[in-house]
Amino acid sequence: TLSVFAGRNPETLTTGYDPVKNRRSKRDGPDILDITDLDEVQESVKEIIEWKDLGLKLGLFYSTLEEIESDHHRNKNRKREMLAAWLKGEDNSKDRTWSTLV
Repeated sequence: TLSVFAGRNPETLTTGYDPVKNRRSKRDGPDILDITDLDEVQESVKEIIEWKDLGLKLGLFYSTLEEIESDHHRNKNRKREMLAAWLKGEDNSKDRTWSTLV
């Protein structure tokens, strides 16, 4: 099971308010994530090693993932580019919300 909340501040998860960033998080509602959320999304899935499997589950095409793999030599960069493609709504990207990642 994928969980993006491991190691997160429980206050943020229940109230949607992140005291560190002093702002409401999109995690508190059905807001659609976009490319401006890349840093937070990338941080939340940093423990996931199989970036291609995650990309497929998020609705990206295998050919897109293959292209990302050939264009980027480090897994960290590949995962970031895969998440960026998802956040931009490429291919058959599923709902771009926190609940999709859980």
